[in-house]
Amino acid sequence: MMFGTYLGIQPYKYIKIMILTSMVLKPHYLIPLNGIITWLDSSDTSTMTFNGGDISAWKCKINTSSVSYNQTTAARQPTYNSTKKALYFANYEYLELAGNTLYNGPYYTEFIILEPAVNIGTGSRIIIRHGYNTSTTLTAMFSESNLIRFHSRNTSNGFIVSQLSVGSGVYALNELSMLYGAWKSDNTVNLESNEIVATAGTGANNAAKTHTISRIGSQTSSISQFFYGYIYEIIIYKRDLDSSEKTQVYNYLKNKYGLWKL
Repeated sequence: MMFGTYLGIQPYKYIKIMILTSMVLKPHYLIPLNGIITWLDSSDTSTMTFNGGDISAWKCKINTSSVSYNQTTAARQPTYNSTKKALYFANYEYLELAGNTLYNGPYYTEFIILEPAVNIGTGSRIIIRHGYNTSTTLTAMFSESNLIRFHSRNTSNGFIVSQLSVGSGVYALNELSMLYGAWKSDNTVNLESNEIVATAGTGANNAAKTHTISRIGSQTSSISQFFYGYIYEIIIYKRDLDSSEKTQVYNYLKNKYGLWKL
């Protein structure tokens, strides 16, 4: 007796069910892969190296052999929260991708799922930053002015900024949130927070520079301005995404994290 008949369904129907199930279980089918340079997913523990309850390495899930954000100093390692399935950053903790050529232009698109802590004090709080010094940096951050912002900076042209208020109180999001940021080929910097669109920053975009260091959770030139809260997932493309591709990534993240209420 065939397996499908035993279950009370025809064999060809069983085959259809298996194909559909495999597609649902593999997120790689759900977002465009062309141009991805970093995909960090805290729900996939196989991509992380544990030091007790802390994380010493977080690897890209589609290129684990060559893209890894690391921290060898135990006191600077973020903690893994197994209930939330997220990395918790606080008190100068960060992960770093050093000596890389991933962030040397031309342009970038980033998606970040995070949960910032409430009342974490004043001062800038950097989520992720590419570039070592103040003359060539690309940054996603919370500012001391109660703003979430993406910016590009260089010495000669200053800041190109796209930003939004995060609500009442300093860093008062305290909820699972989705950020989209893009340094685009039309020389703009773009930001959306929970699909609320900020005014684009315009000017001489600094994306097409050489940024040989990338850091999650703090400044790149020091350990100051550290992020305080949970980071769940980061997806970064080394190119512009068109509207349909952007929607694909949004839908994948909203389905995974239950963010359709946004």
